[in-house]
Amino acid sequence: MTMPPPPMQQPPPYVRPPGNGSIAWIVGLIVLLCLPFVGSLLAAALMIGLGLAQRSKGGLAAHNGASAATWGVIYLVATIVLVGAHFGLVFWVTGGEGADGFFPVGIPITVWGLVSLVHLVMCIWGTVVTSQNRAFGFGVSFFRAR
Repeated sequence: MTMPPPPMQQPPPYVRPPGNGSIAWIVGLIVLLCLPFVGSLLAAALMIGLGLAQRSKGGLAAHNGASAATWGVIYLVATIVLVGAHFGLVFWVTGGEGADGFFPVGIPITVWGLVSLVHLVMCIWGTVVTSQNRAFGFGVSFFRAR
């Protein structure tokens, strides 16, 4: 005599894992687009927007999102000030006719390049840490996680 087949079992329902806020750090890499200054402004704005949107998820996602939004504000302000200072110096000091040498007119754009390099490091570091479901922060916070 053969045994009847076992009853069909339903697969367990899909349970969405809690958010970790890494998307807010990942969008910071948009700065790698080949659009000078525009990619930086876009990356910073998206980090702020997506970072603050993570607060509705609560917990770890809210903390990491607030950290990403804070870094986005810092990078946005640095980009506007340094790039604005560079072009201001170019037109004010040289009268729009160009300079004899790169320095001192090139100091703000050089500092901005270094800040952009730090931004890339922070975004990669933040993405790696938050993808491991760990909190990432750097001591400064303009936004609360709620």
